[in-house]
Amino acid sequence: MKFGNHCVVIEKRDGVIRGFPEGFFQSSVTLARGTKKDCEVWKNVCGSWEDILNSTLGTFHLGRKDGDAILQGELFADGQRHAKKMLRNHVLLLDIDTGTTVLEAMERLWELGWMGLIWTTHSNGTMKTEIAESKFLPWLKKKNLVANTPATIQTAIVQYLREVHRYTESILYTAEFVAKGIGEKGMEYRVSHAPLPKLRVLLVLSEPYEFETMASSQANRIEGWKEGYGAVADKFGFAWDTSCDDPARLMYTPRIAKGTKVGEGNAEIILIAGERISLETILTARGAETPDNPFSAYAGAP
Repeated sequence: MKFGNHCVVIEKRDGVIRGFPEGFFQSSVTLARGTKKDCEVWKNVCGSWEDILNSTLGTFHLGRKDGDAILQGELFADGQRHAKKMLRNHVLLLDIDTGTTVLEAMERLWELGWMGLIWTTHSNGTMKTEIAESKFLPWLKKKNLVANTPATIQTAIVQYLREVHRYTESILYTAEFVAKGIGEKGMEYRVSHAPLPKLRVLLVLSEPYEFETMASSQANRIEGWKEGYGAVADKFGFAWDTSCDDPARLMYTPRIAKGTKVGEGNAEIILIAGERISLETILTARGAETPDNPFSAYAGAP
């Protein structure tokens, strides 16, 4: 089984063989697509999973980072992306830029029995992080910290990266404050560190998540998505970008810069065999441990 030019399909690990849901690759899905982050007109595109993997998600395309992107579902009509314009979501996309490796993500998907597509991002393996002064100084004030010497800045930056960026300890151990200077977005603190893995993980929903229902308000459905997204991300078990629970969050399709090596340990696209995920099941299971499970408030889920 092969899709695109770079997708590696994993159906066997440690002597265990798994397949994909019957008829999955021939089934159709509609995802809104845009040509860049600030695209004014996002268009719903319908196709089979086989076609999407072969044409878009199974191959790294050369180009700048800000290029083709997808949403997690379809808009009610072509146009600008916004949470209130989402009609339904078919997939859940996780943004993991904290140091988790491809192998760790693969092993966790296999352990959970989830089908998932993993790809490394355009900036995968970067050895630098820029921290905006406009974000760092308010955080220092909130924490009642002083950082005005190289030593105190170093200590504060490591703490900031741990708490705000949620970097793994293996990355934090190598983090080093380099300089402070003006960058593209203003004053910033520049930090060097070991190569930082950056991944995207696409999970397919067992049923579409509808934002338009008779039984519940749109606001409740949006909050239900955010709660379900968080439950899935937490169960996956790695630090994740909490801003990504926006129903209209975009993800860039696999892209690499000229000269980037493709293959194990470099730029990778991995498709793991398994089952689709159920938001309701995962959220209800978490509710058994946390009394404030709100899923019942979001009635009307398919």
